[in-house]
Amino acid sequence: MVKDTYKNKDVMNNILKDCVKNVVLVSLLLIFGVNVYECKKQGQNINDKITISDDYLELNLEKIKINENEKNIIYELGSSVLKNVFINLDLEKESAILKIEDQEILIGLNFTYDINIEDAIQEIKILKNKNGNIIFLFPTATEEYLTFQILKYDQQNKIFSDDHFYFETHDDIRNLYLNSKASLFEKNNSYLLKIGTFQFKGAFQMINTFKNEKWDGVYYYNPYKRCDSIGNYYIDIKSGHSDFGFSGNSSFSFDITYKEINDSLHLYRADDSKEIGKIFEDKNQFWIESNLVENKEEATKTNIFPLKYAKSADDIE
Repeated sequence: MVKDTYKNKDVMNNILKDCVKNVVLVSLLLIFGVNVYECKKQGQNINDKITISDDYLELNLEKIKINENEKNIIYELGSSVLKNVFINLDLEKESAILKIEDQEILIGLNFTYDINIEDAIQEIKILKNKNGNIIFLFPTATEEYLTFQILKYDQQNKIFSDDHFYFETHDDIRNLYLNSKASLFEKNNSYLLKIGTFQFKGAFQMINTFKNEKWDGVYYYNPYKRCDSIGNYYIDIKSGHSDFGFSGNSSFSFDITYKEINDSLHLYRADDSKEIGKIFEDKNQFWIESNLVENKEEATKTNIFPLKYAKSADDIE
């Protein structure tokens, strides 16, 4: 009877040991599973961080006031890898012009509304990549959130494009912005910008640089000889909005931007910055050179066509 009791105790001890082993094993598996999950989460976070490339890195800038009078203040922005960048503040018009190399463009820099000039200049950041392209961050006028214009300068093609972003918080984060280095990754005109703990996604849109006002107006070309055939290629050039298209059968239209180069007005699609042609003047006649224009009724050896001109759409014959 005593032996049976000991046997029963041994059986119970073995069962208890097996239970403890199982509990320990399950616990280890659970712990391992949690660790695996945490590793995966960390891996995802790491991957998220990797997507924020140092394609563009912020430069350490010197901002020097080089000229000041009653109408204008001019600052030079520079570093060891950036020269000949100037900002001209027009005090009467409360506007700002950026000059880089031989290019000038009106920028959205706010230096009067709820900010002073010194603070506005201090908030300018410049980033640069290995290809020489440059990113500018300019504080702009805002009613609610801290807002910036992000301006890209394609140094090789001398083309500007921009977008806007804002810090969606009412907290005072100016110090965070000033004390955090910015980095930017760009692909196919889309960008991911990181400043401190904030990330901003957007897409660049090409913008117009200064041009001679002689180009303003509507240019059009009728490829049909028959009077009952309706349809014109047209290029409407005006401040604020310009477009290229065809009116009539198989009509199309898209927004464009432009750039004056060597007495010709080069045209670009606004959505992808691809050049689509150019307008030029020769012997008091405007012409367009473009692969998008064709004359199906006449065989032509070139893609150059004569344009008629009107000051506005109401003046088209």
